[in-house]
Amino acid sequence: MKVKVYPVKSNGNLLANASIEIEGIVIKGFKLVEGRDNDFVSWPSQKGKDGKYYDQVFALNKDIRREVEDKILDEYEIVKANEEKKERRGRR
Repeated sequence: MKVKVYPVKSNGNLLANASIEIEGIVIKGFKLVEGRDNDFVSWPSQKGKDGKYYDQVFALNKDIRREVEDKILDEYEIVKANEEKKERRGRR
C-alpha cells in the first residue's frame, strides 16, 4: 500500500488530504483532521440528500482500517518533518 499525503495550510481543523494506492487502484478523499484529543483520519464520504455524510469507502474489518489510518498518520508526520526542514533551510 502506498500513501500520499498533501498537507493543507489553513487555520481550520483540516491538516491534510490523502490518497492510498492498493494493487493498482487509487482511492482519494481521505482527510486528516485535528481532533480535540488526537488527530484522526476521515474516510472518503459524500453528503446525502438528508444532509448526513455517508462513507463511500470502508474497511471490512478493524485491522485493515487501523492499518490504513496508521499509514496515513505516519506519512503525515514524515511529510510535516520534511516541510519543517525545508523551512529552516530557507530561513538561513
